Amino acid sequence: MAGTSRTMFAMATDRNLPTYLARVHPRYKVPYLAEMTVGVILVAVVLLADVRTAIGFSAFTVLL
Repeated sequence: MAGTSRTMFAMATDRNLPTYLARVHPRYKVPYLAEMTVGVILVAVVLLADVRTAIGFSAFTVLL
């Protein structure tokens, strides 16, 4: 998740994310809604999938 935060920030500033996810926090300068969304998805994948599936999902989403 730490590696994707910079990518999401760049995508938010370039307006490549949907408007809802591209909102940047005025004080901390991070796309906080995108970060929380990715965190929820990450927790769901970890709880519902085995390690190999989680790694595959991570690689797929990074390439996507």
